[in-house]
Amino acid sequence: MDQNITIVPVSVIIATANRPWLLERTLASLRQQTFQPRELIIIDASDNNAVKELLSTWDADSIALKYEKAGVKGAASQRNQGVEHSVSPFIAFLDDDIILEKDCFGFLFNTIAGNENVGGVNAFITNQHSFPPGKITRTYYRLISDRKLDFYDGKCFGPVINVLPVDYQGSRQLVEVEWLNSTCVIYRREALPVPVFDPHFTGYSFMEDVALSLQVGKKWQMYNVQTARIFHDSQQSGHKSKRRLLSKQQIVNRYYIMTRIMEKRKTADLIRLIAAELFGILSGLTGFNGWKTLIPDIGGKIDGAWSLIMRKGQ
Repeated sequence: MDQNITIVPVSVIIATANRPWLLERTLASLRQQTFQPRELIIIDASDNNAVKELLSTWDADSIALKYEKAGVKGAASQRNQGVEHSVSPFIAFLDDDIILEKDCFGFLFNTIAGNENVGGVNAFITNQHSFPPGKITRTYYRLISDRKLDFYDGKCFGPVINVLPVDYQGSRQLVEVEWLNSTCVIYRREALPVPVFDPHFTGYSFMEDVALSLQVGKKWQMYNVQTARIFHDSQQSGHKSKRRLLSKQQIVNRYYIMTRIMEKRKTADLIRLIAAELFGILSGLTGFNGWKTLIPDIGGKIDGAWSLIMRKGQ
């Protein structure tokens, strides 16, 4: 083992499916970290053995590797499966398509381990972050929000409108946030609910990370660590390519989080949700591709609304 490497009590869980070339790159960046996790757990929902074959050459003897085939395919269920087999006091979730910059993992671990009031931290995504909102977006946020906010980055408000942090470019190392995406995140085990991800979230599991972090944030502090930086090479997956199904999940899962976790059940909250979904459709009509996906987007919203109505009637 390299004497410059520090092993920390973290179990890293990666859910993957049919993307060994991306996973290989993610693991390469993890192995180059000066702080490395005690164990790595891969939950594989692939249709073949490509990921298993990739891991057969695993040579990072400092990190214990566990590989399992997924019992149920889906980001939330695969991560839950990984948690069941983890042993560390800190749990990390990594997407299989990220590249960690130098010392990223160390910055994350030192932040959460150094303050017992911190329940979760995540990395700053260099190619996916918010910018200070313009006049139109700020007006929309004010109308859709159910509380007055001076700034919106890192917040989750209204009908589950979750905004990524902005890049403070070194002026702030830590940004306290209300939600955490699970692209590269570490949680304190004792802060996590059981099960970690609600069984409601299936398939692509849209917003399962929002639901989890909102629960953790009720009792714990959470931070975006701006010095811990990653690149997210987000690519089309099987679930993401099913546009109508994804559109349905968006409205169904937003409603679930809004009513069950954020406990917003007033008529005004439902109106805000409908307005947010309409704004999402309209804001996407900025080019040919936007118009091309209009029909499946609307169809998915109708499917989702109908399923919610049917549940109410049961």
